[in-house]
Amino acid sequence: SESGPPRNPRSAPAGGLRILSFPDGPDHALAFKFFQCLVITGLPNILLLPKMIISDFHSFAFIHIPKNAGTTIRTQLSSIDDRNGFYAARREDHRGLKRDYCHLTLSEIEQLFPEEFARLKCYTTFCLVRDPAARFEAAVAEYAKHYLRRDIATFSPRHREYLVDDLIEKIDHFGASSLPCWLVWFTPQSAYIEHNDTQILSHVFPTSKMTGATNLVYETTGISIDIQNRKNQRKNVDNEFARRIVVAGRATKCILPKSGYMKIRKAAQNKILKPQDAAEHRPNRGIEKNLDFIKEFYSNDYRIWKAAQRTA
Repeated sequence: SESGPPRNPRSAPAGGLRILSFPDGPDHALAFKFFQCLVITGLPNILLLPKMIISDFHSFAFIHIPKNAGTTIRTQLSSIDDRNGFYAARREDHRGLKRDYCHLTLSEIEQLFPEEFARLKCYTTFCLVRDPAARFEAAVAEYAKHYLRRDIATFSPRHREYLVDDLIEKIDHFGASSLPCWLVWFTPQSAYIEHNDTQILSHVFPTSKMTGATNLVYETTGISIDIQNRKNQRKNVDNEFARRIVVAGRATKCILPKSGYMKIRKAAQNKILKPQDAAEHRPNRGIEKNLDFIKEFYSNDYRIWKAAQRTA
């Protein structure tokens, strides 16, 4: 059965990070997180924007694969979305399973919206693909942020390794085609690109070479995409002292007024955090240790990613 994600552990036993389950299931956690985003910011969160962009006028669609740097493109294409945010942040029951409308796979689109699937087969469609190991690490960080309510950079190396081991055990248990919506970030990229061993999307671009994607968008829609101002870019703390400041700073949320807290938080982030550089971030021993599993589980993703790099 579909068990929920873990709570935020207050303390960790000697053996590693304590993993517990939400009594009300994963959607209880999602609802709380979503409500928390709106209350803290007081503004529509980036989660409210549609994740899949479909324009009937341009016969065009952008499929946003989770953790593949698609936010920069998606936010600039929202103005041509003819679905008016239908594929925005929400989850609904279908045939006894929770479906994440933010990131529906091609199989789910065919089952739930066969007419939409038919359009995707004949429209100009594209997506971004990423090195599967790097994407897996980003997915772990996203999972920690959403369900443990902690920045992955605040985890000790041992706890990070333990978390990766626990997630891989869950992923292996469910299987690639049956991951629950609270593990959506770990869904293989191939599930958004291929269906029944056939590539449905007409264009696939690697995240390292986004110029091809921006050229396609301009030729198809006339919209110029600015890829210099990256949205939703992951940031890391610069050093151990800064990491301790980030952890301690969360306590002020319960003391200060919302507006005051947000001003201090933003100023501190600008001083302490910096965009992650793949060459600089601390290695995750859990990723390195389980690299063979990642290569096997995401074998189709590696094939697609390498092909996209050759043709970009």
